[in-house]
Amino acid sequence: MSRIALLTAHLQRNDAVGHDTLHMQEVLRKLGHEVQCFAPNADAGLDCRPPRRISEFLKSADDILIYHYAVAYPEALELFRTLNCRKIIKYHNVTPPEFFEPFHGGYADLCRRGRDMLRDFVATGPDLMLGDSKFNVEDLVAAGALPERCGIVPPFHAVDRLQELEADLDFLQRFAPDAFGAPKNLLMVGRIVPNKGYEHLIRSFALYRERYLFGGDARLILAGKTEAPLALYTAGLRKLCRDLNVEASVVFTDRISAAALKAAFLTADLFALMSEHEGFCVPAIEAMAFGVPIVALDRGAVGDTVGDGGLVWQENDPALFATSFARVLSDGDLAWELGDRGQERFRTAFSNSAIEEKFTGALREFL
Repeated sequence: MSRIALLTAHLQRNDAVGHDTLHMQEVLRKLGHEVQCFAPNADAGLDCRPPRRISEFLKSADDILIYHYAVAYPEALELFRTLNCRKIIKYHNVTPPEFFEPFHGGYADLCRRGRDMLRDFVATGPDLMLGDSKFNVEDLVAAGALPERCGIVPPFHAVDRLQELEADLDFLQRFAPDAFGAPKNLLMVGRIVPNKGYEHLIRSFALYRERYLFGGDARLILAGKTEAPLALYTAGLRKLCRDLNVEASVVFTDRISAAALKAAFLTADLFALMSEHEGFCVPAIEAMAFGVPIVALDRGAVGDTVGDGGLVWQENDPALFATSFARVLSDGDLAWELGDRGQERFRTAFSNSAIEEKFTGALREFL
């Protein structure tokens, strides 16, 4: 059996990289390997050691280091250059800096360094490079990776736990239909950051309300935390809502609990995604798991993630998206068909059991 170190810049329970890292540890331990997480920063209570101790743990050239790449991390690059073991990159993508440049120079610089450093990692000659998606593998190849050393393995996630949770009753009462009906709920899940395309979504939603409601009502629920350094971006979104006269119909939830997130999916009539850059998009598979029909913009990995589990459009056109919202929200058969296809796609391609099979298959020669 192998000794395997899982390295990440931050190990957190409730983010996409953290879920992938911790579930990967669980899978590898189940196979009988000795597995340990390493990170300079970790949530309290997690079994995680400081990276300076990796050299004490990886003692043989047959041992394995798996680095979850999501930010610039020079110490990890030094370990890739110096450790005598087999090395694997799990690449989660880094947002291009131009999305942040108008709003925060520091964020833009972090993204720039993260994308530039990928070429340095690839130059160390890792034994294997895994991307969450075809889109991420294309980034690796553009950075100099040999295609034959690359593979696609979607990230492990916490959808199973989300489905088992009790939904937040206050959230349900606030947004679920009552005896007199209720506004249609359009949902988007994700941090309130510039690459997520919130301005496109708000414009499309406003056009949908203007052209198609005919006396009805609808809400756009934006379930994601705002970030203080990006206050200028958030303020711009709120101003856009006022200018388009939808301020009362767009709900910014800020950070919510997992129980409230489950309630958001249970009360959603449509998952609306107009992000301009996604390395995978875990909220999209969460929506599919809950049978919520999806209308999405095909950017980054979104098209490959959603597949036939939703309506996916190449054109970033508010009129097209407004019409799509109206069609799905008014056609119960279409909404049911999209939700059913999404659930089937989740089961076959993105359930943790399906991902486990892909992951162990990609590492077969190493394990």
